[in-house]
Amino acid sequence: MTADQPTALELLDEARERLRAASRAMLPLIGETVRAQFPDAAYLVLHRSVTDEALYLVDVRDSFGNILWDFPGLLEYAPFPAPVPEAVKAQWGAADARDPGVVLTLIRRVDDAIELPFLPRELMSDEEASMDRTPVGVALWTRGSGGEEGARP
Repeated sequence: MTADQPTALELLDEARERLRAASRAMLPLIGETVRAQFPDAAYLVLHRSVTDEALYLVDVRDSFGNILWDFPGLLEYAPFPAPVPEAVKAQWGAADARDPGVVLTLIRRVDDAIELPFLPRELMSDEEASMDRTPVGVALWTRGSGGEEGARP
């Protein structure tokens, strides 16, 4: 190997950083998709299973912690109620953006690359705050909304 060629470890580090950047870029798509359904939505709330570490949808909340949409099942979900705008739908390709299971699959892929944050404590119920695993909260920023990591929608 010559001095101007990256090492195998450098190539791996670069690939991991590209994956993390691509995963962070998916968060506004999730925000646009969910907020098309619920304009007041601020967080998509998920639970991380103790048994298999997988994420499961719990609900959609506004910035005050009010539940706007509940996901009663663990694996089967009713479609979101409203059509998704064509510009957002196009970003999903052949996948159905109205299917919460499709959104969950993308969130799980993102979570594999970057650790998703917990739901802010002030939006948790007392029961959630005392659980062994507090809920994950995906902030529902949209492109151009000025959202920053760690800031609230």
